[in-house]
Amino acid sequence: MSLEKSKTFTFEEPIKLGEVEYKEVTLRQPSAGELAKASMESNSIYVAIALISIIGKIPRKIAEQMLDTDLEDCSDFLGSFTAARAERMKANRTSVDGSAAE
Repeated sequence: MSLEKSKTFTFEEPIKLGEVEYKEVTLRQPSAGELAKASMESNSIYVAIALISIIGKIPRKIAEQMLDTDLEDCSDFLGSFTAARAERMKANRTSVDGSAAE
């Protein structure tokens, strides 16, 4: 399975902070440090907001104002990397012992 390395998401509605209007955010695979920093948050929504802000290089206030559909799209993209990693780990365990780990 080949994953997109990065992806640009256009917001359903532009988000304004001061005089600056944000219309999109570009995300990529998170680094271990970025995951560690975001994982300090209290729940999965705040983790997603933190990752979008950190990786997308947008103010957290902008990420917090995203519509739920935009947040879901971005979260799904970021989650695809951890899902792919879990699949690789499962495949590696299978190849080592000859049986699928449960």
